[in-house]
Amino acid sequence: MPEKSEEQTALEKYLEFIRKLDLDQLKYELSSELGPLSGEVLGELDKEIIPPRIKVRISEDGMEAYINVVYPGKPSSLSLNLLREQLKANGVIKGYLEENLERIIDGKVYDQEVLAARGKLPESGKDGYITVLVNRGEDPEDYIDARGRVDFKRMRLKNVVQRGEVIAERTPAVAGINGYLVNGKELHSKAVNEAEFRLNPDVGLAPDNQLKLLALKDGVFFPDFTIRDINIIEGNISYATGNVRYEKSLIIRGDVKSGFSVECGENVDIYRCVEDATVTAGGDVIVKEGFLGTGKGVIKGRNVTVGHIKQQKAEAVEDIVVGGEVMYGELLAGGIIKVMGIKGIVIGGSLIAGKGIEVANAGNTQNVKTLLCAGYNNKIIVQDRKLEELDNYVHKVFNSVQIFRAAGSMEKLSLKTRGILQRLMKTKEALNEEITLLKTQRENEITAIVEREKPTIKVTGTVFPGVTIQIGNLKIYVTKEIRNKIFICHKGRIVEVAASSLSRGKK
Repeated sequence: MPEKSEEQTALEKYLEFIRKLDLDQLKYELSSELGPLSGEVLGELDKEIIPPRIKVRISEDGMEAYINVVYPGKPSSLSLNLLREQLKANGVIKGYLEENLERIIDGKVYDQEVLAARGKLPESGKDGYITVLVNRGEDPEDYIDARGRVDFKRMRLKNVVQRGEVIAERTPAVAGINGYLVNGKELHSKAVNEAEFRLNPDVGLAPDNQLKLLALKDGVFFPDFTIRDINIIEGNISYATGNVRYEKSLIIRGDVKSGFSVECGENVDIYRCVEDATVTAGGDVIVKEGFLGTGKGVIKGRNVTVGHIKQQKAEAVEDIVVGGEVMYGELLAGGIIKVMGIKGIVIGGSLIAGKGIEVANAGNTQNVKTLLCAGYNNKIIVQDRKLEELDNYVHKVFNSVQIFRAAGSMEKLSLKTRGILQRLMKTKEALNEEITLLKTQRENEITAIVEREKPTIKVTGTVFPGVTIQIGNLKIYVTKEIRNKIFICHKGRIVEVAASSLSRGKK
């Protein structure tokens, strides 16, 4: 590092001297030495004008500006206008914080940075959107009256619309608000997107309100904003109509009589009863009254809703809801089974559901055998039937082998007969291998369902003796009345908790 010259060293000393010079002290010393002349000399000094020293700094992102009044001037000439002028001179033209500027003047805030201006970030707008107003599926709970009775007569199929009905509303986009930097540069808000109706021959804009979409025909509304026709049958499915097969949705304003069938590609709404008949739908099935017969009737659909069931079978890919009693019925659902209302009683038969069961009462004082089973599905039932079939084959093979053993010495048998015995033994071995494999698959499926769905069985009233509670592979046989309980699977066994302490969805 080069050595400083004598001139540089002397200059630094002078500068240090000036920095430490106290003007007030100097005035005092001069007045002491000069006497009466001092007033005249010092008066001339006081007339000297020194302008304020003000610094302005803008943050790197341009969102803030700071002002620092290093020296207010002599005599002090600070004012709000002066501070504003200094900000403008340094490129700060927007977002002044007037209160902070006033604080500098009134509080004599000197030789420190004060936030003088702040920019504004842009405010995001909102995209437009479409709200579909079509009934997406009514809650069966809405049809329970104050006395606990259930009436599905007012229920209608999902997505059914009538001509002139408002089926959707459009909410326009709301533009954002631009922001700015302290130097005045505008910060643009993000562009918003408008939502537009998908117009087609089935729907149109309301004449008096372009934000509303109307159905132009009766039918079933679909997500692509098309409306498909509904076939309406005014009366019973009987000899007058014959069996019915229809690829779209169907409304039957009567009964489905015994011996007849209804096959529908979409949804079916049956206003009255189904007897010993078959109803199959690709969509939902609603039977507003009962499903009654001698065990020969079957209803299958995505969701099945029925007023009450007696000695019949119902299967649903998702849920089954019953508005009254189930007497000796066989119900199978991939989702949940609900038997609702004050008459939500299950006596005899079986309820099997993948996700859970909810009933008012199960069984009766006569100890009728009744099964409530959760954590099961149709795949497992098919496996059970297959295992039962294979067991029958094994039993037949066993009996056949016993016949050979009773015959005595194998040496007396012909080659043909010995060949039959050998085939029987190989068949037995193959059957046992298949049974072992199928049992393993079944066990894995049950374990997966129980872990995934955490199924429960809820009885808000009474569970009577004779009822079997099953979750997955676990079973308990009820031997005394149990009231207001939820049955859950916990640490490898079925336990009871108070119905008020747990609800589905909070497991």
